[in-house]
Amino acid sequence: MNLNDRFKKFADSEYESIDDIQDIKFIGRKADYFAFERSWILEVKFLEKDRQSTINDFTNDQVDKDQDFPEFFGTVHIEELIQKHKDPNFIRNKLCDYASRNLRSLLSSADKQISETKKAIGKDDCTGILVLLNERNDFHDQDFIYQEISRILHRKDEQGNIQRKHIQGVWYIHEYKENNKRNVFSSFLMGPTANIESVKSLGNFLHMDWISYNGYAF
Repeated sequence: MNLNDRFKKFADSEYESIDDIQDIKFIGRKADYFAFERSWILEVKFLEKDRQSTINDFTNDQVDKDQDFPEFFGTVHIEELIQKHKDPNFIRNKLCDYASRNLRSLLSSADKQISETKKAIGKDDCTGILVLLNERNDFHDQDFIYQEISRILHRKDEQGNIQRKHIQGVWYIHEYKENNKRNVFSSFLMGPTANIESVKSLGNFLHMDWISYNGYAF
């Protein structure tokens, strides 16, 4: 059973599936689960699309268009190219912005679904959590994930308002193989609209439920 199916089986047994609720009328796209007596809303997304080939194509295109891009031959680490560019910060932001398009899409969709769910139950003070599962996509390392999720969640509109205000936190679960050994990683990232202590405290319960369900070593 893959990570996606295993998390669904776990969540169906531990939390209240919104799909099964009959006493609430939903108009827009709803989220996936309620937790903690409907004070938390969980929306589950899968980080499955590997953008490595498209990012490589984009980088090669920048080499052709940008006269300040350093020449290289064969396979070169992207950070080496960035450091040798005339404006390293500019080109890093440009490449990271392109690489994180799938993350931006997932967070945008989750924010809307959590918002619509809050409206349906009439509780705007619910804590919205995006559960982001990553099993197949090893291209994005964890530092990149943290950096880009933080950047997206802190982004403001022209009026200075947080754009993804309904996501108070992201529960990131990554399972991957290294040297033929399966590794498991799970962490919470806080958004700027989160009640930090509340999310940290209740987030620990989610961690413990997940660890217990899988029989992981603590």
